[in-house]
Amino acid sequence: MQRYAKGIVVTNSAKDTAVVEVTNWKVDRIFKKRYRRTSRYLVHNPGNDIVVGTIVEIIPTRPLSKRKFWRIQPAIIKAKAEASG
Repeated sequence: MQRYAKGIVVTNSAKDTAVVEVTNWKVDRIFKKRYRRTSRYLVHNPGNDIVVGTIVEIIPTRPLSKRKFWRIQPAIIKAKAEASG
C-alpha cells in the first residue's frame, strides 16, 4: 500500500509548484488532550492547474528539487475538476 497524505492547497504562486497544508491530530500521552499538527509540503503541480482551497491527495515521488518530493495524485485532480464544473 502506497503512502499518501490529504491536505488543502494554500498557495500556487510558484511555477509548477503548490504548497499543500496537511493537518494531523495527535493525542498527548499524559493529559490525553488532542492537539493539531500542521505540515506544509511543496508539491509538484504541472501547469499550475490546481486552485487555492482545493483538497488534494499527495503521494511521494523522486526528489524534484531541494524541498519538493511530493506530487498530486492524478485521480483526485479529475474528481475535483468534474465536481467544480
